Amino acid sequence: MSNWELLVKYLRFSLSEPCRFWVQVEGRASRCMLDGSVPICCGCWCEELGSGLYVVACDKLKEVARGLPYAVQTGFDDVDLTLRGGLAPPVHVALLGDSRGAELVLKCLLIDALGKGYMCVQMVLGEPRVPVDAGEGFLLGDLGSFYDVNFNVHLQVEEVARLERSSLERGFQGLLVVFDNSSYLRSRRHAVRPFLFEERMEKTKLRRTICICMYDGGAVSELNRHLIMENHSLVLHVDEPLKIKVLKTKWPSRTLSVTQ
Repeated sequence: MSNWELLVKYLRFSLSEPCRFWVQVEGRASRCMLDGSVPICCGCWCEELGSGLYVVACDKLKEVARGLPYAVQTGFDDVDLTLRGGLAPPVHVALLGDSRGAELVLKCLLIDALGKGYMCVQMVLGEPRVPVDAGEGFLLGDLGSFYDVNFNVHLQVEEVARLERSSLERGFQGLLVVFDNSSYLRSRRHAVRPFLFEERMEKTKLRRTICICMYDGGAVSELNRHLIMENHSLVLHVDEPLKIKVLKTKWPSRTLSVTQ
């Protein structure tokens, strides 16, 4: 499948419309919303070579298209483009904000990850907030045991590494593991173990793991918010009505807010 076919199929580009990241001010292009640079494409994201043959004219979109089949997508096209196709390992994500919106985004991520061959593990207290009926590729873990029994942060990271090895041995593409830290912090006030673990995880960067840590935005203190921004390579914030802001990425990028 060609680059332009990937962009049309996965990110709903249209051959009859200009590039979705071409911004016009008073009739002229001002910048590319993909990375904030001044565009030179004038809105033409692909060129026709012949009958039914096209080539992607933008090098940035070529890079996005090459990673699409392996990236786990949020379901928000513009956000996934800003993330260069979606979430691809190794990445350490903080998902903040309104609980209902964050749960919807997480469900989209889990369903897409399972469809692309990832083993998915939800670490929860009690019943999962985001139930997914997915067979053997979907597992539940006890978040209380993870933090309280494996009290040493090195043991916690080694447990995630074990899950990654297990996923590869079972023939999966990799591992997507979710930590519902909101529920843990609600039940254990002034807990610091999630933040100590995440600091270590950010330094480890397991090669085939997507790690997602969930927080309710209203329950996060300013100090904890600072730790979250420091200890994750990617921070997403979900507001009502359903809007996603990319607060931090591991590469230079403009903050983006979109509504779907």
